[in-house]
Amino acid sequence: MAISEAILANIETPADIFSLPDPLAACDCPASGGGCFGGTCSSGVDPRNGWPVLSQFDIPGAGLSVVRHFMAGGPDIGAGNNWGFQEWPYLAYTDNCARVAVVGLQGKLYWFDNKSDGVFAPTFDQCATLCQDPFVCGVDAGCNNFRMKLVNGDVYQFNTLGVFQKFTDAGGKNVIELASIAANSFNPVTIRRTYQEGSVSKTEELQFDYEATVDGNGNPIYFPQLNSITLVQGSSLTKVAKSNYTYYGAGNSFGETGDLQTATSQVWDGAAWKNTGVSYYIYYKESVASSSSSSSSSSASLGGGGLLTVPAEPRLKYVLGPGAYDDLTNDPGVTDPLTATEAQVADYADQYLEYDAASKVSRVELRGGAEARTFTYEQSAFADGPNNWRYKTTETRSDGAKTITYMNYAGQTMLDVFQSGTEKWSNFTEYDAKFAAVMQASPAAISGYDETKADLLNESAGLYQYLNNTAGQIHLFQRDAASGEVTLESIKQGEQGAEIKLRELEYTSVTASSGVSSSSSSSSSSLSGGGSIGGVTVYRASQETVYPSDTDQTKKLITAYDYTYHLNTTQVLQQTATPPAVPTSQNGSGISPTTKQIFDEYGNPTWSMNALGVISYNQYDIRTGALLQTIEDVDTTLVGNEPLGWITPTGGGAHLVTDHEIDDFGRATQTLGPAHTVDLNGAATSVRRASWTIHDDVNHQQRSAQGYATGAGWTTFTLVNPVGISKQDSAGRTLEQIQATRASTSGKLLASDAFAQSSYVRWSTTQYSGCCQQTSQRVYHTIPATGEGSAGTNYDQTTFGFDSLNRQNMAKSPGGTITRTVFDARGNAVKTYIGTNDASATASDPTGGGAQGNNMVLVSELEFDNATGGGDNLLTKQTQYVS
Repeated sequence: MAISEAILANIETPADIFSLPDPLAACDCPASGGGCFGGTCSSGVDPRNGWPVLSQFDIPGAGLSVVRHFMAGGPDIGAGNNWGFQEWPYLAYTDNCARVAVVGLQGKLYWFDNKSDGVFAPTFDQCATLCQDPFVCGVDAGCNNFRMKLVNGDVYQFNTLGVFQKFTDAGGKNVIELASIAANSFNPVTIRRTYQEGSVSKTEELQFDYEATVDGNGNPIYFPQLNSITLVQGSSLTKVAKSNYTYYGAGNSFGETGDLQTATSQVWDGAAWKNTGVSYYIYYKESVASSSSSSSSSSASLGGGGLLTVPAEPRLKYVLGPGAYDDLTNDPGVTDPLTATEAQVADYADQYLEYDAASKVSRVELRGGAEARTFTYEQSAFADGPNNWRYKTTETRSDGAKTITYMNYAGQTMLDVFQSGTEKWSNFTEYDAKFAAVMQASPAAISGYDETKADLLNESAGLYQYLNNTAGQIHLFQRDAASGEVTLESIKQGEQGAEIKLRELEYTSVTASSGVSSSSSSSSSSLSGGGSIGGVTVYRASQETVYPSDTDQTKKLITAYDYTYHLNTTQVLQQTATPPAVPTSQNGSGISPTTKQIFDEYGNPTWSMNALGVISYNQYDIRTGALLQTIEDVDTTLVGNEPLGWITPTGGGAHLVTDHEIDDFGRATQTLGPAHTVDLNGAATSVRRASWTIHDDVNHQQRSAQGYATGAGWTTFTLVNPVGISKQDSAGRTLEQIQATRASTSGKLLASDAFAQSSYVRWSTTQYSGCCQQTSQRVYHTIPATGEGSAGTNYDQTTFGFDSLNRQNMAKSPGGTITRTVFDARGNAVKTYIGTNDASATASDPTGGGAQGNNMVLVSELEFDNATGGGDNLLTKQTQYVS
């Protein structure tokens, strides 16, 4: 049995592996639904299955980057139990390829079913197609090479073992491929990206290093343990960034053997690797016998006699991101963060998770316990269907408010209900047979629901029992049968209200030749979803009709779109838009203007022409996608690469050039604006406004300055004080904001520039609680030569308070004035109180019930939905109190 067969062995339904599929993952379809609702995913829990949701950028970048994600129930393929990488996708499939899953992209799944002839149909009509190479599917008894094509034209290729081989974008120029592989023929050693920059081919690589890839007898290890991933660039493979991984060994009480313990991000400073952040994970042990930590696993045999162990459920207990890890490290009672007690870890953890007997998250504590939420789960026995609910998740906040989410068997949300006390606010979505949204009802349109009914709102003869007849907004979508794209969008007031058209769309399609996916086959067998085996079909709007009046629907504003494409691709070369003419009666020309836009083969908009014929140009760094140059109002006599037939209009051609320099991650380090003449020291001088930014990732600082450039080649720089300095912690929280002066104004801002505290001209600092809450801010009026100084003498301090949901609800000024905010259950700031004494104040009553000395006074009040529950959260009244 192949590796991928073992991963999917005995899988019968989507719910049996990793996570429920998101039918809309990474696709261009306009349908909505699925995903996270009611803030549940922000709590780190997927409401569809009750498993942790966790994603982390280990190596940032716009080209090759490393995104690590937690896949509950997933196998250990070398990155730790349940962990995977977006850059390391693979196929998992059952015997005879009856069902195939593409695992790891965005931490999601794409599901496909074999239709017996070797052609694979997307489950839930996901926005992708899958086929085998060669295209004559079904000739071989086993599985051949695979290709998955997304509707935006991107193509992923996998071999017979399900191992990622190649990615090609819609333009056919951005290629990411497996350049070398470990001895087990599964784990990548080098993933290489190639791209064209002009006529020059360039590369960047992710290099994977493992503890060992073969055992003492020379046999491949399934799976070797990943030590690090390194990003290198250019022909000399220059080091850029790195991520290192450590794992628990036998006998550790915080994790099973093979569990990921730490992930450390690094950058190369030209001489050595420097840490930029550490993430730390603690797990429940399988030996712990409790409902929140019980665990079991299943094994499937591999070719070669190995075993692939697939944990049966998630086991994450504590999650500490870089900021939390640093806070733990800096605790004076902690000598080593990796040997700190659970009690010490709990004070700083970004997440603490408990599980029920079914291994679903039952409780989450966030930010060192500053906020807690609990979860319960139910399932119905209704038949599978896009509008029959299967899964129900109830999330309860610390204030007692609940979010109840009902989902169909594909994991798409049908109804989400926010409940506070006896009041409820609901949102409802209806899907068509292809699991695309065709109707969405707002809270004001919904009168209730009945979970004993499969569709929850009890539809009969085309009408829902729990939709109001004439109240509340209902959004409707009609869709094209071939593409699934929206053709008509409209709204109505209540279920039986008159339908009001908002816009209509018509589409054109383009199918790339098979060359886009590097195949010689030209078979034209069709697949569902508008694709073809020979190429990728992409749909784009050819006409948009907007209805500006709800009372006169004969009025239309029509914009037409036309496209040309790069050869043998679905990547747009030129888009021409023709909007409606403005009539002379409305001071227009009466002529429809035309705008044009040119795109390069990577999808970057390079040239544009507005309705007046004025031309603009953008140049990009292909590797990162960062902007390198812009030219406004191009003078075509000064360039040689303008589109054929494009000429500067009469009176135009100011040719305003802005240039950007960038770092390895695509961040601007220098910007020079358009040249212009100024009076400089009594002489007319041509200058360019300049700005500089220094990104110090190791120390979590950014420095920025303004100035100007003069001289031949614009190489003489003058800095204009002050220099801005922003200091953060590893979690990105701002610690200090500084403005300082540099003694010499000659030359650009440099990374080597030093700024002593004596050079500060402005300074503010922010303080935080042990876990994360902003407790105070200090603004300096008399900056001391050294040290922090003292309140009153050197700085004035504003202090802050928070409610149980981590919302800032109190601020006390340096002069003692207290401002308190009261929030409603939905997070609206509904009341504001001001005073100087808030004795016995609570989150809901700043007056403390009239406590002695309390002088808080209500000064303003907001009312939503006419103070009735179940509305659309619209502001209906504002009151300012004058005495």
